[in-house]
Amino acid sequence: MIVDAETGKFVTQRKDPKLARIRVKQESEQIALQYLDGADSYIDVPVSKTSLIETEVWKDRQQCWDQGEQVSTWLSEILDKDVRLAYIDDEQLRTVDQDFAKPMDQVGFADGFPFLVATTTSIEQFNKDLGYEISIKRFRPNIVIEGDDLVPYAEDQWKAIEINGIRFDLVKPCSRCVMPSINPETIERERAVIETLVATRKQGNATFFGQNAVHSPKQGLISVGDKVEVIC
Repeated sequence: MIVDAETGKFVTQRKDPKLARIRVKQESEQIALQYLDGADSYIDVPVSKTSLIETEVWKDRQQCWDQGEQVSTWLSEILDKDVRLAYIDDEQLRTVDQDFAKPMDQVGFADGFPFLVATTTSIEQFNKDLGYEISIKRFRPNIVIEGDDLVPYAEDQWKAIEINGIRFDLVKPCSRCVMPSINPETIERERAVIETLVATRKQGNATFFGQNAVHSPKQGLISVGDKVEVIC
């Protein structure tokens, strides 16, 4: 996670749209960052656990691993401000909001929940309402479900699903900020995306797309192509 070098507070695409042009690739014990700026600059970041810094996600503060000067300088030049790159390990995880989860449910640097579930039919319907096509990646789900019999926004009615023997409880609709409106190619905000969310997905004072989820204590691996069973 990128944090402000002075305060430790998390830096997000909500205020720094340039982040939409940074790509991350996992390579064994390190990650590679690429900035799509025409010249396509790269940097390799071996995971380091030598120096701790204090970080903050919303009001959660914890000590996490600083990833060194080289990547901090690289990111600071892109964002035009002093930032650090932090790494969180299993000993530093945050507790998920207890209004929606169990005491053992944990999350890393994500806003609030470890999983976001959405369906391909939902983005297809949203694109019809929008009038042009955007990628589901703009909504940032990490579990995307497709199926011939799925109706748009079917995930809104699900309470739990199972993938490869692992149960996922869908505990809260995901309220949306401005991030889906940011075009990753131009890093400009597209007003029509927000207007369509308000017109079609507003409940109360917020708009929603996708379902936040937590998983059972059972550990395992899920992969592209796995069968999904709707439990309830």
